[in-house]
Amino acid sequence: MSINSDDPGLFGIDLCHEYEVLERDLNFTVAEFDDLNDLAAAHSFLPTAVKQRVWPRPIRAPD
Repeated sequence: MSINSDDPGLFGIDLCHEYEVLERDLNFTVAEFDDLNDLAAAHSFLPTAVKQRVWPRPIRAPD
């Protein structure tokens, strides 16, 4: 799953809006958002050293 704002200038949305929709319409929890963000960080193209320095907690694979 990819959560993104696609083209905020064209559609007038941002990531906060997308998170609100997922929470409201699909009942996403904070833990599920954490898991998705951990996956995004783990699979980003940043070098591992940078990921470890900027991510607020150890990056783990979701359960």
